[in-house]
Amino acid sequence: MYISKISIKNFKCIKGQLNVDFNIPNSTKGSGLNIFVGDNNTGKSTIFEAFDFVRNGTKKETANIKNKQSLDLDCWVEVTFTGDIESVIDNFAQGNKQAILKNSIFEIDSNYYFKIKRAITDDTISSILIWNEESQEYKNETGIDAPLKKIFDLDFIWADTNPDDISKFGATTICGKLLTEICKPFKDAELYKEFQNVHTKVFNDENDGLKSKLKELSREVEKICKSQFGDIGLEFHFEELTIDKFYSNVKIKIDDGVQTNMEEKGGGLQRAVALALLQVYANKIKNNPESSTNKPFYLYIDEPEICLHPQAQSKLIDSLLNLTLNNQIFINTHSPYVVKKSLTGNRNNFQITKRDNNQITVTKGESTRIFGSKSPTYGEINYFAYGLSTIEFHNELYSFLQDKAILENVINYYEDNFDSWLRDKLSTQQTKLWKKIKKDSSSQDFNRTLQTYIRNSIHHPENTFNIDFTDEELKQSI
Repeated sequence: MYISKISIKNFKCIKGQLNVDFNIPNSTKGSGLNIFVGDNNTGKSTIFEAFDFVRNGTKKETANIKNKQSLDLDCWVEVTFTGDIESVIDNFAQGNKQAILKNSIFEIDSNYYFKIKRAITDDTISSILIWNEESQEYKNETGIDAPLKKIFDLDFIWADTNPDDISKFGATTICGKLLTEICKPFKDAELYKEFQNVHTKVFNDENDGLKSKLKELSREVEKICKSQFGDIGLEFHFEELTIDKFYSNVKIKIDDGVQTNMEEKGGGLQRAVALALLQVYANKIKNNPESSTNKPFYLYIDEPEICLHPQAQSKLIDSLLNLTLNNQIFINTHSPYVVKKSLTGNRNNFQITKRDNNQITVTKGESTRIFGSKSPTYGEINYFAYGLSTIEFHNELYSFLQDKAILENVINYYEDNFDSWLRDKLSTQQTKLWKKIKKDSSSQDFNRTLQTYIRNSIHHPENTFNIDFTDEELKQSI
């Protein structure tokens, strides 16, 4: 079961309705990876928060959830699932709710879908609503929130998450979940059963255990209590040992020349270890022992590049790509390295978020691929995602158009010809004076377009006869 679409209306910074479609894993590397790239404050993290809102609700005030600029009172988030939904329900939903959930599955063009929604109505956050395709409306099924939460998991690493929090071993943390998965088969092992028996004997045996040593202490306390509160009995008892009681005592020790606890290391190393733990957990996600069906697991990483140098970013994405054959992973990033590396095996799995007049838009990354099969380049990503004009993109664009003109038999390889072609195509003038170095180290003047002037400046940094172009000229030229 995979997420095929999210629709968001008037939720936080998203004004009006925003619809976003997602890639579905198809057993190829990168197929399950979905990347959002764009400037700050363009809704990337808000899309992640919308997923969390649907499944888990929120403790925030509704005034902080609704978009403050919209006159429309509607505020909701809708998620559409597709794939083998029925098997997931059979294996992970509680029995008395399975029929309700399965009756809500609908078919369109031989594909199966299931839709849920959470809304804010009159400043009240609704329970999870389920779409009924037959009646074309959402229904509020009593007591459905908890059963729905059991059929899929969401895990987030936010940009401002303290890595130390991830490394703690609480029941809801990545490490806690990872230990739970690893320890499941161990609970039935003879070694663990022997340990439980010994623990009971050591602590709770009435004759030889620690409990027997505390009898006199319990009698003294009991005597005082009786004198003050009447006839009561008191004894010390040690609870039965369970594996999860050990989790809070577990520490991750890291040896980078000096072995210390993880929380004593630098933020970059902490985050790297936290991300590694998360990857391991994703590989061991919730496999039902009586079925080959995996519990749907959706992983959300906000700005994975934080504290990681480019080579480490590349290695992290390599690891994540190996998980995307059959799992969906969602990433928010500002890093062109993350985007470029993520496109392995799938050049259409990223989307660009933009804000224009306080309106958030999301467009498919394929719109950046103007250079053909090897697109997008770093230059294209930086230009279309961030509006950043770079010399790399200028070079690529200049060469691309030059090759295009040559293939169309419009010009030859000579600079004069192509610059005249640019002049005519762009309706610009050859007003820039380019001083070319001659063999005798003197210079010769040529009138050139701004595009050729900048191209020559980039390609010939040794030429000091010419004035450097400005950032504004580079932007204008592109």
